[in-house]
Amino acid sequence: MSKISTARILCILTIVFWSLHGLPIVIMVNIYPAAANQTVCVNRSIIYGYYLNYFIILILYNILPLAIFILFGLLTWRNMHKIQRRRIEPQQQQRLPTTQRQEYQLTKMLLLQISSISISTIPYAINTLYNTITNQIQKDSLRTAQENLSTTVTNFLFYLNFAASFYIYLISSKTLRKKFFRKLLSTYSGCKQVTHAISTITAPTANNLDRTTTRNN
Repeated sequence: MSKISTARILCILTIVFWSLHGLPIVIMVNIYPAAANQTVCVNRSIIYGYYLNYFIILILYNILPLAIFILFGLLTWRNMHKIQRRRIEPQQQQRLPTTQRQEYQLTKMLLLQISSISISTIPYAINTLYNTITNQIQKDSLRTAQENLSTTVTNFLFYLNFAASFYIYLISSKTLRKKFFRKLLSTYSGCKQVTHAISTITAPTANNLDRTTTRNN
């Protein structure tokens, strides 16, 4: 079996697994009106509520990804440290080969990416754990407003991480910046050429229409 077919099978199995994994939420959770223009989700099963709060949200969405990113972050830092040591060795005074320079840039990008994910995930995990523990506690309006603000900020940081990868790679890699701006310039030049070609084609047509109108008059 080829690697491409194996990758396709794994992608299909992943989609099926996570689709089936999220299906019980549709069955076990009901939506009820809470106040004016507001609704609240209530679990029909207490056991599934614990599973949703402590395993899916806390472990599967927060602790497990954070642990994986920290582990690979340490390994990435170790790899980058080895590359830096190779750069300062006496026999490596000449310019690094292209492969080693690309490896160094890639390691730097990965380290920044993992740092960004850790910074955005830790507050989200702490806030999720706090909301899960204090879910059954009676709270006044001030505390509720403070918790809503904290949830909004941590959610913003968590979802902002999905858009931060592009900017991290663009800032940390000189090669990527050159290719990106070169692509922008080529796209802009192509648009100018298309606009010029359209104007060249439409100009004689407009002149012919003006001449025809003048003759008819």
